[in-house]
This record gives sequence, structure tokens and C-alpha cells, in this order.
Amino acid sequence: MDSGLPKVHAFDAQSVLDYFNGGDEHGIFRPAAGSTRLPGRGKMLWLIPGHCDPTVNLHDVMIGVSGGLRNGVVHCLYPVDARGAMS
Repeated sequence: MDSGLPKVHAFDAQSVLDYFNGGDEHGIFRPAAGSTRLPGRGKMLWLIPGHCDPTVNLHDVMIGVSGGLRNGVVHCLYPVDARGAMS
């Protein structure tokens, strides 16, 4: 199932971003309509990919987090055995 474009959450409530597709491994962030603010350098963004196969394929591990976006705690690391297998 493809869930569409990724969802972007900025912890700075003043910054609202839209995501534009740049391909499976790339994306473009722009201020949402009516906004001119971007999150400051070093601020955390939470990106939920629209589909995960090309994202997971690029990493050695997936990180399991529980507790929500602001207070999340890493509870496990899942090895990606097929890392780099999609090409």
C-alpha cells in the first residue's frame, strides 16, 4: 500500500512545511502556503515516508521509537539484512 507523499512534522509550531517529490530517495521542503518560516538550522523534523522500501534500503538499521514525537525513546534497532539489495 502506498500512503502518498511523506508527512512532515516540525517541532517548531510556527514552521509549517510542505513536501514535494524529488524521487524515491529525495524530497524538497518548502514553507506551506501562507507561511514564510522555515525551522531553524539544527531543529528536529520528523519525516514519515510515504512508502518505506527505498528509504529502508539506504540504511543498516531501522530505529524503533516509542513515546511519541517529542518524548520518544529508542527501544530497539532492527538490522536491515537486505541493505542495498534494491537497485
